[in-house]
Amino acid sequence: MSTKDDILEPFDFKKSPSMSSQLFKAAPGVFGDGDGLSFLQGANRVLVGGPLDVIDAVGRAGETGLRAVAEGVEAATGLTGIKRDIYGLGQAAGLVVGASPSALPSLKSPSTSTRSGAEKAFKSPPKQDEISKILPHDDLDTSELLTSYIISPTRNPESKSGVTRQELVNRLSSDANAQIKTQKALDELGYKDTVPVFRTVILKDGKAMDPETITSVSLRPKAFADTNSFLTQGKIGFGDNVIAVRYDVPRDKFIGYFPALADDIKSSVNKKIKEKGIGQTEIEGFKTVTNPSEHAKNLIEMQDEAIVDVSGLTAKPLKVFDKDEIQSMISMNSFLPRKVASQELKSGPEVRAALGESYTAVNPFKFKGTKEEFEQLNQEAAQKMFDNYERFFRGNYKQGGIVYNPFNAGIGAL
Repeated sequence: MSTKDDILEPFDFKKSPSMSSQLFKAAPGVFGDGDGLSFLQGANRVLVGGPLDVIDAVGRAGETGLRAVAEGVEAATGLTGIKRDIYGLGQAAGLVVGASPSALPSLKSPSTSTRSGAEKAFKSPPKQDEISKILPHDDLDTSELLTSYIISPTRNPESKSGVTRQELVNRLSSDANAQIKTQKALDELGYKDTVPVFRTVILKDGKAMDPETITSVSLRPKAFADTNSFLTQGKIGFGDNVIAVRYDVPRDKFIGYFPALADDIKSSVNKKIKEKGIGQTEIEGFKTVTNPSEHAKNLIEMQDEAIVDVSGLTAKPLKVFDKDEIQSMISMNSFLPRKVASQELKSGPEVRAALGESYTAVNPFKFKGTKEEFEQLNQEAAQKMFDNYERFFRGNYKQGGIVYNPFNAGIGAL
């Protein structure tokens, strides 16, 4: 084959059909077929085909651009769930990192049932051999891949020494054993239709929080508190802020719950992980991971981590108890929500004691009442603080989420 043929081969649409042509073929009821088009089917082709083929031809839209196109197509066509199909397809095809049309896997039919497009995108991912070119660790089994992600996460999809969240998502979503164990663990923990989860969000340069899609969360409030300290202490840049966010996540949006998979991580995973150099990069000030399985299990225990899809869900930030403003998790009093989350503080009086005598709810120089009345106001304010934090971490969850005794310690209480 000549150099010219090498260059043009990815754009030979007989060998590598365009994204739009695959989508049209997969859903003839929506887009019509060779026997003629209705007016609505023709309109759908125009609205969907153009944006898709722009991405297809460029081969590198970037995640923001891909999401914008997917959302625009769904808004324009009214085809519920097609946004997730397009976005999931683009990620699987590697368009967010730069892939030619020939890297595009066969497209599944768009969502037409009551299942969401997100569920289809992750429950029915492309075949492993079709995306092996963009998955540098397809030689690892699920437990090896999970361990590698935990000890050496990366955003670089071509990295040989780290694992991206997307690669792990693709694997967990197609691993029936991981899905069964995740749901079984949620059953054993007592969850119903939804699961309250918590996450630390770092806002660079004080910017507002962007909508999130697939992300990592903690289930136990104590695990959130420990992870929050781990991620923030001595690691936040000047001008940055940190907030706590809660989502109530439907169970079918869980991609993987790490503690449910921890027993599969044996010491036998170490050999292959170390041979690939994962977690072994020498960085000044850091130690290489000499025992990947042990290190991964320790982090799983501390973080109680799950990967979930929060697309379209409401992010509920922790707020200051007496103001309509978001609580900063790096402020002087941020120790209070962490201690309430970890149940080191279990009542208003304990919060009052933790604040110390220097804390006053009102200006002591302007207060006209008695000393007892002054202290009563301080106690009432401390109780409101406690109630605010307790409600956030152990509130009466809606949409079928479990309600439980907030003072029953241990993971089983959740």
